[in-house]
Amino acid sequence: MLCLNTPAEVASALSDPTFDPDLRRLLARWGRRFYGHPEHHPDTRLIVIHGGDTPDVINTALGFAFTGDDAGDLPFDWVKDHAFWFEVVVTPPFGPPVRLFVENGPGTELSVQYRCLAYFWAEEACG
Repeated sequence: MLCLNTPAEVASALSDPTFDPDLRRLLARWGRRFYGHPEHHPDTRLIVIHGGDTPDVINTALGFAFTGDDAGDLPFDWVKDHAFWFEVVVTPPFGPPVRLFVENGPGTELSVQYRCLAYFWAEEACG
């Protein structure tokens, strides 16, 4: 789990040589747009969900029940598939939208990965 709440945190993540190159490209693009935008809400966040992150860790970082037993059916605003990463925007019941980067891999928390994949399955079914 990685919470990037400031431009300095984004810069620190981007300078880490062990960081996934695909995720680095996504964060470089969005960090600049996100935090450099004149209408940036100070509480808006970029959050990375890695394989191995548990529902408790994810929900604590988000500040609301997104996955696990207590999760509601909060709809995604939208999802983009970037091969090994999903880019998701979700607006919680209270607060500004949150941009999530969700690893698309076997270790990713099952209900989060399923919801990302189901978003595309529903689009295909609607034609």
